[in-house]
Amino acid sequence: MNKKLLKNSLFFVFGEVLNKSIPFLLLPILTRYLTPEDYGVIAIFNVLISIFAVFTGVSIHGAVNVYFFKMKKQELNQFIGNCLLILSVSTLITFFITYLLNPFILDRLIIEKEWLFIAILIAFAQFLTTINLTLWMSEEKPKPYSVYQISQTLTITLIALVLIVGFGMNWEGRLLSINEGILDLN
Repeated sequence: MNKKLLKNSLFFVFGEVLNKSIPFLLLPILTRYLTPEDYGVIAIFNVLISIFAVFTGVSIHGAVNVYFFKMKKQELNQFIGNCLLILSVSTLITFFITYLLNPFILDRLIIEKEWLFIAILIAFAQFLTTINLTLWMSEEKPKPYSVYQISQTLTITLIALVLIVGFGMNWEGRLLSINEGILDLN
């Protein structure tokens, strides 16, 4: 058991380090093509995703992690289905409230209306990914966990490079790469 735990831990750590190093290695390339203003827009968009994630996700992945060990497989499948239903309903409510409040929100931000709704969609997709990763971690499956995470990061990185360097899309290329990378792998 200790050998398996050590092996799984090393695999998770290696996967995390590799996954986190990809954007870090991309930084010198992106700083050449993106302005400080571009980075500001990207930061605002990432904060917006984080804010919407509070309302769309309602920490469902934490509940999945807790109940993974308390339920039988059949019950867990039903529980996860209910969690996905809650996630979908909370996302629709967030869309509706954002639609009503978008003039107020847009007065304070430097992004366009469609990016608000894309941020909600990304927040939703991130929770699907997080639930999936939580299940693999609870099942002690470091290989699919790491492969999934790394492939998602590589996809986002490659799309960003093509859009920013190849097509000169600046901050829009970075935001589109986040959008495409997350939605393609879910």
